[in-house]
Amino acid sequence: MRLLEIELTNWQPYKGAGKNARKVSLDGKNGEKNLIIYGQNTHGKTALWQAIRFAMFGRVQKRISGVNDNDWKPLVASETKDEPLLNVTAHEEGTYDFGVRIKFEHNDAKYELDRSYSKKSGITIPRRNSQMEQTFTIRNLDTGSYVQEKQKFVNDILPEELARFFMFDGERIREYRDLFRDTKDVHLRNYIEAILRFPVLTQGSEDFEKMERTAAGQISKHAKKHRKGEAAQIKLSETESNLEVENDILTDYEEEQENYTIELGRVNEWLKSEEEGKRLLDQQDGFQRDKEQAIEEIESIGKKMSKALPGAWRAIITNKIESRLERLEKEIERQKKQTQRQGEIKTELNHLNNRLHGRDCSACGTTLEKPSRKEEAEILEEKVELENEHEKLEKARLDPDPDFLYKRQKALTNIKYDMKLDMLISLEEDLLRWKNKKRVAVQNFDKASKNITKDQANKLAENIVKQRDLYSKIGIVKTRISDKIEVIQDLDDERDRFQDILGVGGGKKPTAYRKAEIKKQLLQELKNAWDSVTAVHRENQRKNVEETATDVFLKLSEKRDDYKKLNISENFQLSIINNKNKSDSASQGQWALVAYSILDALTTCSGIEFPMVIDPPGRSMDDVHFTNTLEYLLNSKKQVIIFPEGSELLPDVGDESYSHRCAATYQLSQNKKDSNITDIILRKSNLRSN
Repeated sequence: MRLLEIELTNWQPYKGAGKNARKVSLDGKNGEKNLIIYGQNTHGKTALWQAIRFAMFGRVQKRISGVNDNDWKPLVASETKDEPLLNVTAHEEGTYDFGVRIKFEHNDAKYELDRSYSKKSGITIPRRNSQMEQTFTIRNLDTGSYVQEKQKFVNDILPEELARFFMFDGERIREYRDLFRDTKDVHLRNYIEAILRFPVLTQGSEDFEKMERTAAGQISKHAKKHRKGEAAQIKLSETESNLEVENDILTDYEEEQENYTIELGRVNEWLKSEEEGKRLLDQQDGFQRDKEQAIEEIESIGKKMSKALPGAWRAIITNKIESRLERLEKEIERQKKQTQRQGEIKTELNHLNNRLHGRDCSACGTTLEKPSRKEEAEILEEKVELENEHEKLEKARLDPDPDFLYKRQKALTNIKYDMKLDMLISLEEDLLRWKNKKRVAVQNFDKASKNITKDQANKLAENIVKQRDLYSKIGIVKTRISDKIEVIQDLDDERDRFQDILGVGGGKKPTAYRKAEIKKQLLQELKNAWDSVTAVHRENQRKNVEETATDVFLKLSEKRDDYKKLNISENFQLSIINNKNKSDSASQGQWALVAYSILDALTTCSGIEFPMVIDPPGRSMDDVHFTNTLEYLLNSKKQVIIFPEGSELLPDVGDESYSHRCAATYQLSQNKKDSNITDIILRKSNLRSN
């Protein structure tokens, strides 16, 4: 989303409506999109900042440190001392309409969002929120059509709970700092996971789990109805007990693998700190990944071949199936002709009988003349021949039964079109290709491992040996895990066999029972796959945020040589790592840079396109860091709207340094006649139209 214009109607200190409504444009002639709005304290910067949030979500939070998240500004002036959203002077003059209209660009389309309030019918002077009614519309300016699900449309652009990361409140910089540093605060992870779109993935896992529980309940219900056989039940219990033991062993192996992997990570991290070791390690890592990928592909192909093999026999008897189908088709055609001929004979006999007795023709209804003695003899002779033919056909009968022939034809056709030999050949070719890739990867890995120079320290050699040992141990554990999975699979099959015995009808489970089991197994596999993908995505996003935030922090910090990186834990808690690889304490100003870095990283990695609105930007910063921050923000790809305090950035200085990167700069000035009104003055313009 890119803001193009903000129009204020009797909004807080901005009095005016219709042609006199106050406007701020952000649509630059050459694509300039940024905005700087100067103003002293109490001159309306915050009100303009809040107008954007109001347009999006329909409410404005009171700006008090530590205020409750549900404490909102009133719509109109009342007995309370809270500043209302409706301009006080307009209210006193008897004008009760106010609102905010914004124009913006989103997904290559332009929209106009209008959110306003007016007094309800029958109300003379509104004094409470309940006496006001809202009008909310979103119009596509390209098509003229209106968006129906308006708030959903807005929330898809930016959910309200994430607005704090895009509409940065510099007055509350300490709260941002504490949020990123407090290891006990569970809200931060929730915020960050929301902005990185993790809840969607988490909800998917929960949905799979819920459906799995439902299927398990169905299985339990069927099992109770159809269970029989004490001996089978005992065996089933023993098998399930063995399954539990084997699964526990599998868990131990997986924990052992995880421990080896963590230790390997520590060794790799040390080796990466050595220039030569890093080169060697990078090579090894690449070859190891190639090897692991090849192993995974080999295992996957093996599973596919195992599934395809049971049906491959069909391909061997293809010729026999086609020959049998041809005979069946001929027999079916013969039966059709026989049945057809019997019908024709009956029709002819009926016609001859009608002629013999002078009856009406069955075909046309015409009364037939009684034949002469000669004609009668010929008819009788023809009748005898037809009856003999019909008798022969009747004796032949339809053998085998036509229904049997059709069912046999259908079964053979299904077998014919379920051939898997070609698939097996293709899989075999893929298997050989990946085995070759694995062999090459192993050779390259071994070669890289031997390229250790004599100049390397004994500790490097020791760690490389340790690295090889850990890779070997991980390989052994992986084999054990694979073997154990096969044992568990065998036990699963054994359990299924006993469960079949306990089913109804000679060990055969009811169809509904089997469907429930298949559904549960499928849901388990889908959930496991989903969780695996989610875990990888979560870790990748954490690394992306960490790397992006580090890059921004080092650009902003004047003492960048003193720091190595920003570290973000699995729970998204933050620490500053100095060049000695130790956690470093920083000043309030440095933490302000950290907050900007994290916020910029989060908004970048989220994929959410929304302007970064900052009021004020330089709180707790010195001049150097403030300048660095402005330079970075105004040169970024994001649209940035800044409300600097008068002491932070003088208008003349700001215009000279930054106006060329902005669509426009504005000055807020208190109206000389009415202190409840703020005027908006255009200073520098690169707008399409002034």
